[in-house]
Amino acid sequence: MSKYKLKDKVVVITGSTGGLGLAIAQALQAKGAKLVLLDLDLNKVESQAKQLGGQSIAAGWVADVRSLESLEMAMANAAQHFGKIDVVIANAGIASTEALEHMAPETFERTIDINLTGVFRTF
Repeated sequence: MSKYKLKDKVVVITGSTGGLGLAIAQALQAKGAKLVLLDLDLNKVESQAKQLGGQSIAAGWVADVRSLESLEMAMANAAQHFGKIDVVIANAGIASTEALEHMAPETFERTIDINLTGVFRTF
């Protein structure tokens, strides 16, 4: 038995259309959570929200963790849609296959902006 009750808890997931984000969403949906899917691709977000149960169970919006304004708007939409937000999972992230010593400064900065600063913006 799960220690945490998730039925009807509203859970926001950034990076929700990728492998890990989608797996998290599916696991939470199976436990009865209501889902807010946030990602960069509106078509993917809407399609996955529909597959997870539609607007009463899962809703999605475009949000970019590099933009505080984007996140604030998405969180406001989520709170308005479901009436509350109980849990936020800052899942959005990227990875580079380049060794650090060969990585372009722009790639490093983008990685930090999404993987580190994006987490702070999400909360």
